[in-house]
Amino acid sequence: MDPQTLAARLGLDLPAVLLLVMYVADHPRLYARDRRTVVTLDAVCREEEALRAELERRVGRPLGRTVHEVDFVRDLMVLEVRFRQPELTEGSRPFTRSTSTSTSTTSGPTARLSKEPA
Repeated sequence: MDPQTLAARLGLDLPAVLLLVMYVADHPRLYARDRRTVVTLDAVCREEEALRAELERRVGRPLGRTVHEVDFVRDLMVLEVRFRQPELTEGSRPFTRSTSTSTSTTSGPTARLSKEPA
C-alpha cells in the first residue's frame, strides 16, 4: 500500500472509530442505574471507614463522593454521593413519585396555589 492510500484510509477510519468510541462511552444504558444525591449527615465522620459505612447504610454501596461542607459547630456534613441503584427483584417495585390528582366539578373560581398576590 502506498503512503497516500494509507493516509486516505486512516483519514476515513480514524473519525469513524472515534465516533464509535464516543457513542459507546456516552450511551445512556451504560450508566442507567447510576444516581447522584446530596446527603446531609448529622455527625462529622473523621474516619474513612465510618463515613463509608454510614453512606452504605443510607444509599447502598457508594461509587464516589464529594464533600461539600463540614461544620464542626453544628456537627453536620454535606456530601454529594454517586451510587448505583439496586436492581429490582421479583417482588420489589421501583420508587416513583406519585402525585394525587383530584377531579372537581365545582363551577366557581379556582383556588390559587401560589403566594403571589392576585
